[in-house]
Amino acid sequence: MLLVCQAIVAQTITVKQDSTGDYIHIQDAIDSAQDGDTVLVWPGSYYENLIINDISIVLGSLTLTTQDKQYNTQTIIDGSADSATCVVIVYCDDFVELNGFTICNGWGHWGSLPKGGGVFFKYVTDGSVKNCIIKDNVTSLSGGGIDITRSNVYLSATNIYNNHAYCSSGGVYVENGRLDFDSISRCNIYLNFSAIGSDIAQFDPSGENPPVQVIVDTFTVQTPDYYYLMDGNNMGEALSYDILHSKIETVKQDLYVSPNGNNSNSGLSPAEPLKDIYFALLKMETDTISPDTIHISNGIYSLNDGEMYPLSLKRDVSLKGTNRDSTILDANNTIYLLNGIEKANNYSIKDLTLTNGNGNLHTYFRTGAFRLWDNKNVLFENLKVTENKARYISGGAVVHCNNARFINVEFSHNIGGNPLRLTNGFDQYFDTIYVNDCQFTENLPDSSVPNEGLGGDVVLIGQTWSDAPNKLTAFFTNCLFANNRARLLENGGGGAAAFHAAYSSQAYLINCTFSENVAESPTSVSIGVTYGSNMHIYNSILYANEPIEIGVGGEEEYPCSLNIYNSLIDGGEEGVKYISDYNTVFYDTETNIDEDPLFLGEWEHPYQIDNGSPCIDAGTINLPDFIEIPEFDLAGNPRIVGGSIDIGAYEWNPTVDVDEADKVLLDKLLQVFPNPAENIVNLSVNPGEEQKIVIYDMAGQVVLEKTVSQASLSIDISIWKQGLYLFTLSEGGRMVQSEKVLVR
Repeated sequence: MLLVCQAIVAQTITVKQDSTGDYIHIQDAIDSAQDGDTVLVWPGSYYENLIINDISIVLGSLTLTTQDKQYNTQTIIDGSADSATCVVIVYCDDFVELNGFTICNGWGHWGSLPKGGGVFFKYVTDGSVKNCIIKDNVTSLSGGGIDITRSNVYLSATNIYNNHAYCSSGGVYVENGRLDFDSISRCNIYLNFSAIGSDIAQFDPSGENPPVQVIVDTFTVQTPDYYYLMDGNNMGEALSYDILHSKIETVKQDLYVSPNGNNSNSGLSPAEPLKDIYFALLKMETDTISPDTIHISNGIYSLNDGEMYPLSLKRDVSLKGTNRDSTILDANNTIYLLNGIEKANNYSIKDLTLTNGNGNLHTYFRTGAFRLWDNKNVLFENLKVTENKARYISGGAVVHCNNARFINVEFSHNIGGNPLRLTNGFDQYFDTIYVNDCQFTENLPDSSVPNEGLGGDVVLIGQTWSDAPNKLTAFFTNCLFANNRARLLENGGGGAAAFHAAYSSQAYLINCTFSENVAESPTSVSIGVTYGSNMHIYNSILYANEPIEIGVGGEEEYPCSLNIYNSLIDGGEEGVKYISDYNTVFYDTETNIDEDPLFLGEWEHPYQIDNGSPCIDAGTINLPDFIEIPEFDLAGNPRIVGGSIDIGAYEWNPTVDVDEADKVLLDKLLQVFPNPAENIVNLSVNPGEEQKIVIYDMAGQVVLEKTVSQASLSIDISIWKQGLYLFTLSEGGRMVQSEKVLVR
């Protein structure tokens, strides 16, 4: 009898924009509906953000009654990119059906949940989407097209494409829910993009729902891996699938991208470039045997111009710009730029600028430029990470990335949290990270964020338990930390100004320079060692940092250790602050220096040491066997000359203190050609008094000494080993010029 009564009262409510129906707005019709009703919508563009809450209804276009699918292109629910989802369906214990609409331009957000750009299901027992087109929607969290949270949803004859999620799944995201596909009237899901799981991702920590089996007619690629179909319960594995056709033919070879390219091009040569980097990532097939590279031409790749950030980095696929300063990835102050999904190993990122990333607006991770999670054997080289912001990590977050390497990366003018944070996550991992020839300069706090955005210190975070020391070990070599600032909090505390090793991490600082970093809190330091961490400093300069150079603060359960050798410490032993009693500190009084390092103070490298610096030849090359001494310093000069090494990130260069006019003259004193050379090297010298040519190999050993007696001479190098050599010219015992020569 109850069923009969429901059938009697069920009605069809019409929506027509010409006022001939029951309503002109869809939401008004939904609000008037009772369980079992049908809301039938006539063609038109409806600029609405709909909410179906705790009611069982069918919402359809004329496709529902006529079976004519053309109505789904004529009946449009347009979210107007108005910070809200197009259609929200929540707390429905019975059936809810969408049938025959185009759902577009949604910006996924309902209440406090930034989910589901097009459609968001939450706590829906029996939902279905039929004969719909879901396109051009965006969400900052999950499900650019559809988000299914704790719901059961059935998809039939629906096209889901060109949707974007800043976090998980540009197409369809399923969290603790169930998704089933019509195997007869198949869907099409393609060219969606997100940081994690570009088209479909399922995460089911509850274990209550079966893995999604994807059954579609057309998908982005024919044989997708987890990059496209993410099985969140088995990271690195793809969901199962039955796919008939694909939009993209993948390739296993290098691809080329240009701002003037077109995504309909092949992308296989510079003459046929693609337009967007994200599209190249979708097109590139992972090849673990022969990894490939996406070559990026000079230009600006902007979120406003169609690029999709964050770019989801793919294992065995590298990104390489043309020139660091003119190949620019720009997130338009909206979202961060790069995301290394779990198990994305063995790739490199080179020759790029990462700028205008924002981790405060639309990301759960609060990271400004990049975030790497469980990425092994990756290389970031010759990059500029600048003018990004985020309250936690203004530059990059690196979590559980063993053998990650950062070489010649400039972190500058980032605002908020740490410019670089290294951690091994929350599990029992042993990770080692290498940071060489990097600069951390003028990274600043964000005082507009209460108790966050502390400022510009690089942070290492290991583990918090004492039985797992040194889980994270990081080597910083030839690095400059200058003019960074940490803020003062309302409670009087604050962060370290330049560097902080915490929670059982271990740091090696080799030939680094720290200067003019300022912690605004009087209780803070430039470099901090806390919570069971160990730090070893060799050949480094700590000078003119405020309020003090270095602080050690262990606890009874988590003691700290600090060892300093062959370094210049402003204030000497007094420059080390004991924040607690649980520390072991060794300060080598025989090799450490407390003097003015005599920085050059001008030109491209103002923290180079000048003539007469006490740092000249005061370093040691007798380092532990596992520490590699680099060939060159931060300015590209040979790191070891004459068997000795200087203190700091730079070797003394005897030509850096002359003015520009003198430099022009010095450039003409010695000319070496050919370079590279194979058998004979020719030298042309402007004659002077007491001139001598001294040639060193890269180990700093003298290969040849020759007094200059004529303006030109030739040297037979046919028996020399291949590699770089340093040709120097001295006058009166003072070196006046040096040239690097590559011998093949």
